[in-house]
Amino acid sequence: MKRCITCNRNLHYMCFYSKRTSNPHIHLECKACKREKRKRQKSISNREYTKRSWYAMRGRCHSKSSGNYQYYGGNGVEIDSRWDDFDNFLKDMGERPDNHVLDRIDAEQGYGPGNCRWITQAHNIRRKRCVKMSNGKRRLAKWYYGFAGMSHSWIAQELGVSRKTISFLLNWQTWSEEGEARREVYARDVR
Repeated sequence: MKRCITCNRNLHYMCFYSKRTSNPHIHLECKACKREKRKRQKSISNREYTKRSWYAMRGRCHSKSSGNYQYYGGNGVEIDSRWDDFDNFLKDMGERPDNHVLDRIDAEQGYGPGNCRWITQAHNIRRKRCVKMSNGKRRLAKWYYGFAGMSHSWIAQELGVSRKTISFLLNWQTWSEEGEARREVYARDVR
């Protein structure tokens, strides 16, 4: 029998995590206490991730030195005054689930209780403005490149998108009809 240092119960030695040590008198935590400790640590880490998302949101909207300020604060996106306090943000949004990011439901409105949610990173990427390109423009870009032999820069200027978007589209990456990113084989040398 051994005594747990956390709950102070005498338990059979099988109820403890095995730990190799040269000291036979060392006191260990039982498995139940260890599980509870891990749960508390995970809860703390989720709260920390939530706070990081809150700081990032505030940085995008308030800090001119932020790399994305031009798309958020510089574009008129504001944060509800209630969310100036992290505890209010936490009450309204809850803790950030694993592998999720903060998203505005309506991109034309600011950050606030009725307009935000947690979504997966993959879902967020599909909603980005920079990847929204109509299927007609997508087909036209492929035609310009494959059959007319136009450059990426010319196609981008003609369609009103960035050269990077065209390069992404024509170098094997495209969007399906539903808008999800996927690999697609495209014969570039068809003449």
